[in-house]
Amino acid sequence: MLNGLAAADPNAVWVMQGWLFFNDSFWTQPTVDAYIKDIPTSKIIILDLFADSHPVSRKFDLSGHTFIWSMLHNFGGNTNSYGRMSVLRDDILKSKSD
Repeated sequence: MLNGLAAADPNAVWVMQGWLFFNDSFWTQPTVDAYIKDIPTSKIIILDLFADSHPVSRKFDLSGHTFIWSMLHNFGGNTNSYGRMSVLRDDILKSKSD
């Protein structure tokens, strides 16, 4: 994957959705390590899209790879804005300090 990106643009950065790692039956720390260990930390950003509820950045050691704590309010049509405000207040700052 990374070689294809680099062929198109040597400065490319792979931005991936972190909920790939959410499936408990397959993803364990060893499988996450195998997936990202050879990717330089400057060449990937992991979007932790469900961090308000199930943060993969806390579930797994991402070995220094950059992640972005985030949450989605719209899962295919649910346009109401809601959330657990205590999570927003506390977890974003905690993620930064981890």
